[in-house]
Amino acid sequence: MNARVADGQQGWRVRMLLLHGAMLVAPGILLLLSLTLQLDPPSSCAFRAVTGIDCPGCGVTRSSIALLSGRVADSFAIHPAGPFVYGVVALLTIYLIVTLVAKCTHIDWRREANIYAKVDGVVIGSLLTVWVWRVLQS
Repeated sequence: MNARVADGQQGWRVRMLLLHGAMLVAPGILLLLSLTLQLDPPSSCAFRAVTGIDCPGCGVTRSSIALLSGRVADSFAIHPAGPFVYGVVALLTIYLIVTLVAKCTHIDWRREANIYAKVDGVVIGSLLTVWVWRVLQS
């Protein structure tokens, strides 16, 4: 693999790490703020504000906060796909850290991006499945 492709792959991994890292850290920050200030986690969904219907991701942050608090049953009750989504993001973040630290350039970048797209599809599919189930029940 030439140096230009390797740099592009590493740059892509850094961008994905920043995105996934933010997704992992945000619920933790909200948890610390809610514990420190004795506040409930905020609920700010633009989709719900406009349509009056929860979006497919509504509750994932609160579910992640419950999971981080050790309230696993509550986490599943808030959003059944929440722990799965948080777990996938955590695994992808670990993978990105390992491949960046080890400077793994022998992995075909297109194949890696394709696998990421498939994993994203499974995550989005799980969110949409829960959303349709909730909409049909209401």
